[in-house]
Amino acid sequence: MHPVRWLMLALTALATFALAAAAGVTKTPAEVRAMLEAAAKSGDAAAQFRLGQWLENDAAGKTADVSQKELEEASHWYLLAANQDFAAAQNNLGAMYLDGRGVGRDEGLAQSYYRRAAQQGNAESETNLALLILRKHTPGEVHEALDWLTRAAKQGFAPAEAQLAQIYLDGMLLPPDDAQAVELFREAAVQHYAWGEYGYALMLQSGTGTTRDLVDAGVWMQRAADQQLPPALFDLATMLDLGLGMPSDKKRAAILLHRAAQLGEPRAIARLRSEKS
Repeated sequence: MHPVRWLMLALTALATFALAAAAGVTKTPAEVRAMLEAAAKSGDAAAQFRLGQWLENDAAGKTADVSQKELEEASHWYLLAANQDFAAAQNNLGAMYLDGRGVGRDEGLAQSYYRRAAQQGNAESETNLALLILRKHTPGEVHEALDWLTRAAKQGFAPAEAQLAQIYLDGMLLPPDDAQAVELFREAAVQHYAWGEYGYALMLQSGTGTTRDLVDAGVWMQRAADQQLPPALFDLATMLDLGLGMPSDKKRAAILLHRAAQLGEPRAIARLRSEKS
């Protein structure tokens, strides 16, 4: 699942407990679930969505059988809310169909639910729909995908901004525009979106579309690395090793290099292998 979705799920669970605490009430997880279920069973679409999120979040870390049961329950409540045109539920149900979690994998249904939510202006669905269309590589639909992505970016949705920035940088689906790429990466970065921070750091490091600034590049690379983004960990390790934009620190560079390799960064794995040979 996309990390943004897991963050949203976690924040929803946190918000549920926070609301209870703010009211001076201490609730156990079972009591929170019962409270959500009561509201959901009354037909409240927002409660159905919240219960679906709570179940999806709770399924993480459980045994396979328990996890599957909770995911199936989550999809049930999402469906009830989605049938009431609750956009966030349509988006999450689309993601479940795309991944095959709690429901049978069905890319067509995923796209359908994403589209229904996107048509209501849900930025996450606009982004998901765009990326799903682009992944299918259907030439006639590229314009539509870019339109959805642009809509999400205009709403300030950081993942859309970073993705659109990369498209402007690549210059394949849109005419290349380095300055626009820098601006979009920066807008995503200031929202603490790791890929935005990383992209902006690279632009500053190379001076592409902006003035080269190794010190500022190091600041943004550090922020992305702090979120455990593998390529950022590797590039920060390189900057520390060579003293680019920051004092050289080979010990810390080695630690970051190993961490990047543990998280599957190919360049880190290759470098460690070459150092051993």
